[in-house]
Amino acid sequence: MSRRRIKRIVLMGELREYAASETLIDGEALDKMLLVVLDGRIDYCIERRDHSPLERRFLGTGDVCGVLSFVSDGRRRVTAVAQRRCQVLCLNWQGIQRVSRYFPRASVLLFRNLAAILGERMDARLSQQGAVLPELDKLHRHAS
Repeated sequence: MSRRRIKRIVLMGELREYAASETLIDGEALDKMLLVVLDGRIDYCIERRDHSPLERRFLGTGDVCGVLSFVSDGRRRVTAVAQRRCQVLCLNWQGIQRVSRYFPRASVLLFRNLAAILGERMDARLSQQGAVLPELDKLHRHAS
C-alpha cells in the first residue's frame, strides 16, 4: 500500500496512547474496535469461554489485533495489556464508512489485508491441529 493510502486509513481511525499496565482490550467488551500497534509492546491473551488462557503472545509495531471481533458479532475473548507505553491506531466501522465514501480504494485494500490476516491465522490454527483448508492450500501452491 502506498504512503498516501496508509494516511487515508489512519484518517479512518483514532490514535490512542496507553501507559504501561493499562488495559487496551477487556475480555468482556462488546466493542468492534480493530487495533494496529504503532509503537510499544502488548501482552495479548486469547481466552477460552471459561476465561482460562488459551494462547498468549506479545504484539509489537505493525501487529494487528481484534480482527475477528471486528468482522463478527459477539463478545471478545481477548485481553490486551500494554507492557510499556504504547501507541495504537483504533479503527471502527463508523470511521471506515466515513472515509470510504471519499476513498473507496483505500477501504477495499484495508479489507483485503484484513481478509489475508484472517486467512493466515485460520491456516496457522488449523495446521496446529493437523488440518489444512483446501482453499489456502491451493493458494499457497499457486503462489509458489
